[in-house]
Amino acid sequence: MLPLTMPAFVTIAVFNFLGAWNDLLIPLVLIQTPEKMTLPVGLLNFRGMYEAELTKMFSAVVISAIPSIIIYFVLQDKLLKGMIAGAVKG
Repeated sequence: MLPLTMPAFVTIAVFNFLGAWNDLLIPLVLIQTPEKMTLPVGLLNFRGMYEAELTKMFSAVVISAIPSIIIYFVLQDKLLKGMIAGAVKG
């Protein structure tokens, strides 16, 4: 039974990873030390009081998106099977 549910588990795992990877509010509120801040909180530090360093921010956003893109391409077939499995009448 586990091989049949593997695409659904992969779909849930990918969505949970993306949700945790892009989480901003909880780490912003709970983490106080700069060494332990997550990537979205670090991206927020590129914004100054009166200006934002847009070139550095955009390059950091592109670099931070690379792990999500890699995970999507590695698990693409199982992700699509898991999303399509609930849409087909059997």
